[in-house]
Amino acid sequence: MKNEGSMIFEGFDDLVLSEAMGIYNSSIVGKIHDALGSSDGGGIVDFGAGIGTLAEKFREIYGILPICIEVDERQKEIIREKNFTVFDSLDELTAPATNIYSSNVLEHIDDDVGILRMFHEKLKPGGTVCIYVPALPHLYSKFDRRVGHVRRYRMNELKEKLTGAGFRIVKAEYCDCIGYLAALLFKASGKSASPSAAFLKMYDKLFAVSRWLDALGMKHVIGKNIFLAGRKV
Repeated sequence: MKNEGSMIFEGFDDLVLSEAMGIYNSSIVGKIHDALGSSDGGGIVDFGAGIGTLAEKFREIYGILPICIEVDERQKEIIREKNFTVFDSLDELTAPATNIYSSNVLEHIDDDVGILRMFHEKLKPGGTVCIYVPALPHLYSKFDRRVGHVRRYRMNELKEKLTGAGFRIVKAEYCDCIGYLAALLFKASGKSASPSAAFLKMYDKLFAVSRWLDALGMKHVIGKNIFLAGRKV
């Protein structure tokens, strides 16, 4: 499972993504942390942790050490080397999770509704789940297909799936309005190859502008990704 990057960032070496996309990854972690509200971070779970890039950001910025869920053996070893606890599945948790987040993972899973129901089952009452996924089916490209995306999400579709799993929506917004235009152009090009590390670094700097535009109101209009937070009721 992977969580680093999204449509134009996946299919790329995880270590390169981790180093090149610092602003992007910090932004995702900031959104998750804000959605958790007054939580002290105890019992937070990173589902599909990849090499632990977002977990590292949580530790670096907020002093929080998420519990990682990851099935890939190579990535699990890297996570352990970073001194995080890692399990193969949520069933291995010794106690209910206080919060769960998943970034750029659900789009790879056929039964995404089953995963959301499992999140609900494994969370404490009142716990929060945060989901970050690629947005808008009309952006689906050859690259999406190559990196194993089953789908890109419509906002209402994801809301319905989350509420159907038993959650109350507490935050729903688009992310990366400039990235939407980049993804549209990328699809039109017909390319399926991964971008260069230099491009990723350039895009990461541009993402700061995209984040500013999102805050001005574009998050309610359009974006390359969707961020959704729901509370267990």
